[in-house]
Amino acid sequence: MWHTLSHLGISVFSCSICANSFVDRHLLEKHMANQPGNSKYSCKVCGKRFAHTSEFNYHRRIHTGEKPYQCKVCHKFFRGRSTIKCHLKTHSGALMYRCTVCGHYSSTLNLMSKHIGVHKGSLPPDFTIEQTFMYIIHSKDAEKNTDS
Repeated sequence: MWHTLSHLGISVFSCSICANSFVDRHLLEKHMANQPGNSKYSCKVCGKRFAHTSEFNYHRRIHTGEKPYQCKVCHKFFRGRSTIKCHLKTHSGALMYRCTVCGHYSSTLNLMSKHIGVHKGSLPPDFTIEQTFMYIIHSKDAEKNTDS
């Protein structure tokens, strides 16, 4: 259910400190942990604060350029474990989003949302992200069914 709400942009949980709202309680708790007074780690470069070591380490890599995770298929490097997991979907074709404007493929809705930005000037003002992509599920069975 939360997954569906996130795609619809419906936020249920609100932060008591700021105006941010979230579709998932876990995301709100993560946000609250990073509020002033709750964060243990501070970036020496930009001052951004983090409550969790993993988030701080990922952020630190933005400044250092470090990308310790390498794809075994295409040898591209990534900053985080979750990022490479997402990337691996592009090789397996497990789930993809295809832009209906230019045919570009993205492995996540977030990446497709970022991609849509390249078309902003050429899209009608009332165009929504849902109109700019198709969700495709690849599987060997689906390919067999379409070959007949």
